[in-house]
Amino acid sequence: MKTQILSLLLVFAGMPAFSQINARLCPNFYSGATESLVQDGTVVDGAITRYSYKTSTGSYLWEHWGLGGAGSGFEALIQWSTANSRWEVLGDGDATPNPPDYESLLYSNSSASYPYPPDLTLGTWTDQIGGCGSITVLSGDVQGSLVVPVTWAGIQADVQAYTVQIAWSTHSESNNHHFEVERKIGRGEFQTIGSVDGAGNSASQKSYEFVDHLPVSGLQAYRVKQVDIDGAFSYSEVVEASLGDAIQDFDVYPNPTDHELILRMRNPQAADIQVFSPTGKLVMSETIQPDMSGLKVWEIGDWEAGLYLIRVQTGETFKTVKLMVH
Repeated sequence: MKTQILSLLLVFAGMPAFSQINARLCPNFYSGATESLVQDGTVVDGAITRYSYKTSTGSYLWEHWGLGGAGSGFEALIQWSTANSRWEVLGDGDATPNPPDYESLLYSNSSASYPYPPDLTLGTWTDQIGGCGSITVLSGDVQGSLVVPVTWAGIQADVQAYTVQIAWSTHSESNNHHFEVERKIGRGEFQTIGSVDGAGNSASQKSYEFVDHLPVSGLQAYRVKQVDIDGAFSYSEVVEASLGDAIQDFDVYPNPTDHELILRMRNPQAADIQVFSPTGKLVMSETIQPDMSGLKVWEIGDWEAGLYLIRVQTGETFKTVKLMVH
């Protein structure tokens, strides 16, 4: 018998605690003590899972003074709305509580906390009825702050030849999956131009960089979007870089160089390439078709040092540039 009791105790000890939220809602309509809402499932929105909570079906927890007639039952549901991208408190105040239909939207909070609803200090719980009054108690499985997967250390954008190098660093990372580099030109929208893997979990400073090989003339803005393994994200501050009118139809870089030659075409198309050595000898002649990025790369580590001439021609248009090889 003792063995059986001990076994049962071990089973119950291994079970997770039944989570709940303590709340007092609509103080202008309902009287009574603070009641409990128990965890009753999850809502999945993208890669993020959030818990939902509700009062026990069929319980009459508060005396109702406004929505369903004096003395009727009232049940509440707290859950994330995927349609409205916010937390909502829904109420069922009619006289037929089984099953509840939660037809009344009582409160909403746009804080994107997860996996638990925000407490009274995170975001704002807005009275959607206009007469419920403020929530006076909200404790238990609630959050007072958002999960911060990355602590940003800084970001900068530097013009290098005909490219822009975006460099950023973090003080710490928690469940960080990857970064997305975004660029905005003029008054347009930010668009993703590349991605870099994150460190996952780190308590030390980490540094990253990404090169925009196809910037435009004039001003452009950059920011980095951090995405954690649950799909939540945050943004760095916005930095800007300005390129003059030096960007034309064809660019070659780096210049000077000692290991590679990169041709960038603003409008990718077939082109004839000729390269002449410092002595005037034709060292390369090639017809190319760049990919959609407009880039073509050659390894030139075996070229002799000196000043080379590069001629790029498409149809009747051509450009000749000088390239210094170390």
